Amino acid sequence: MLERLLNEEREAIARNPDRQAVILREVLLRDGIDRAAAEAICRQASRDPERALGIYSRAVLGVNPGELGSPWASALSSLVTFATGAFVPLAPWLGATGPKVAPISFVLGLGAAAAIGGVLGWQTRRHVMWSAMRQVFVVSLAAGLTFLVGWLLGTATS
Repeated sequence: MLERLLNEEREAIARNPDRQAVILREVLLRDGIDRAAAEAICRQASRDPERALGIYSRAVLGVNPGELGSPWASALSSLVTFATGAFVPLAPWLGATGPKVAPISFVLGLGAAAAIGGVLGWQTRRHVMWSAMRQVFVVSLAAGLTFLVGWLLGTATS
């Protein structure tokens, strides 16, 4: 996705460098750079489209083109985190059975969701409690829909 955004910006700079310079200048001014410095940055950036892309992407998109990461690392990270998250509510079922296991599984799942949401909120410098509660809501909604489908199909937990 980030590579696609950068390619779109690269094309936009090639098509209309003046428009992109105006956008960059406005962002720099909004971020507190004085007008003379913003003009100088835009002039210098306009001489080299790749440099302009680097400055533009950092200032406007908040992306460093040199640090996009690896798709394979992202895929592996997703696999591990999803598998770990899926294991948390299943763990109690490995050691016990009966009606008391479902509430334990439910509480562990919600606790894990809240922890993940809180960490994401902290990492993105957003409100930790809001992020945790949003994650709990999404997980609860997914669990509720899963339960409903199971109930409609006549399955049960035991």
